[in-house]
Amino acid sequence: MDNESYSPAVIRTITFTTNTEGPEFTDIYDIQYTLDESGDSPLKNQYVWVKGIVVANFNPSTYGEGYYIQQGGGAWNGIYVADLVNSPTVGDSVIIAGKVVESYGLTSIKELTYFEAFATDGILAAPAEVSTADAGTEAYESCLVKVIDAECTQGIISYGEWYVDDGSGELLVKENGVSSIQPVVGNHYDIVGVIYYGYSKFSLQYRSDADIVITNINEDFANSLSLYPNPANSFVNISSEFEINNIKVTNNLGQVVLEQNAKSNNVNLNVENLESGIYFININSNDKNTVLRFIKE
Repeated sequence: MDNESYSPAVIRTITFTTNTEGPEFTDIYDIQYTLDESGDSPLKNQYVWVKGIVVANFNPSTYGEGYYIQQGGGAWNGIYVADLVNSPTVGDSVIIAGKVVESYGLTSIKELTYFEAFATDGILAAPAEVSTADAGTEAYESCLVKVIDAECTQGIISYGEWYVDDGSGELLVKENGVSSIQPVVGNHYDIVGVIYYGYSKFSLQYRSDADIVITNINEDFANSLSLYPNPANSFVNISSEFEINNIKVTNNLGQVVLEQNAKSNNVNLNVENLESGIYFININSNDKNTVLRFIKE
């Protein structure tokens, strides 16, 4: 070992910089708010850190996927997270990091590099009460909204899709396989859900049966109806103290498989050619509508 001393002494200084504050978070509003006619986010293709409360999760559903997070209520405050790996519960507070992506007109966060559910049972902001026309606009994309007393103008067409209108304009509604409710044309509904954009259309996607409330059901008409036998093999008898005008039978996909005009208080419906399974009978009497369920053996 060399014991020779250095004169003057050699001193080295090493400086370390550490960040103890954590990542810089971006507000959802700043991701979503845009004046661009295309609807593209001003942060398109940038990586961001975001906090929010989960207001809907469609990963467990039949048709849907991903989940939605929100910061407070109202326009521009929700975003869709295209994450099929994590499946948080509605009410969870989450931290995510990912890329802001525009996909066929929908702003979303994809390519997650971080996910954490750091709290449960958070308080969701009340859904924004909007008209059916306003619900289908860029400002409410991915936000939790509520339309009130909207009339069903088209029953389920396919993949759980149907239409409502509160007088301001039609809105596509989609249930993603999460509900057993069969909408009836002419009935009015309060509906809560998140707004999705796909196939060049905005749609209101509800999360469960609890998001749908019938507002104009006629209890006298519903209570007057009787249906027998149930289950049935060949015929179903339907009777009411009110005149029955029209009957439509739909399957679990919402497809009309049988229709009969009646103009009678008693209807004998031939169901012999239907396949075995569960069906819904939509019964109309002038301005009154209701739905009964029956099983074909």
